[in-house]
Amino acid sequence: MSEPEISGTIREALALLGLARRARLLVIGQDQMRRSLRKGSPFLLIFPGDVRENVRRLFRGYEERGMCKSYVLKGLNVTDIAAAGGFPPAQVLGLPREHGLARRLESLLDEGVDAIE
Repeated sequence: MSEPEISGTIREALALLGLARRARLLVIGQDQMRRSLRKGSPFLLIFPGDVRENVRRLFRGYEERGMCKSYVLKGLNVTDIAAAGGFPPAQVLGLPREHGLARRLESLLDEGVDAIE
């Protein structure tokens, strides 16, 4: 996706994900995310717009049990998100919900509902 096409909300969300990665808070990838959720901590999950349905299905049960809240960033694929955040491509990213960065990201994404699902 070219730079001008990214909304301000998504641009700020990507910046927060990059900051979370640098702070070593970001959980990257399906396996690590599932391990973290099994420990019982609530998480905020971020999926790219091109997330595979089987990956979404893996986390639906956790969401139904209230262990996570998830957002799909429409219009951004795995590569776009990874390049913007400086981390390896992954189908899911997660932040512990009790952390301030996660709360800010959740608030931001709730405001920019046109950019998420």
